[in-house]
Amino acid sequence: KYLASHKENITPSDITQITGGIDETKLKNLWKMCENGSVVDLRNISIQMCRDGYQIQNVLNYLKNKTFESKMLDKQKAVIILELCATDKRLIESSDEYLQILNMLLIINQVAKFKI
Repeated sequence: KYLASHKENITPSDITQITGGIDETKLKNLWKMCENGSVVDLRNISIQMCRDGYQIQNVLNYLKNKTFESKMLDKQKAVIILELCATDKRLIESSDEYLQILNMLLIINQVAKFKI
């Protein structure tokens, strides 16, 4: 009712936002930045995600799925997945979401760029 009283037409992106989901275009941009972006770009994305109130678990699930779908070497995928698990553990233990998502994005960036 609230949304309908403030907007004439309710769009699918409105529903996605209300349910705590993240717009697919933002997620695709996130993955591109993880592969090719600078540290400053990743920092800005991390800040914006925290400000927008994205559920970090949704972001981590997306990163996990994109890692499996990527054309990286199995060793690279293993490094990223192990870090995703460690990040999830730290989040369960109430660590700072901003620092954890920034760390995760930087690790993916490092692995993708330097073929670790």
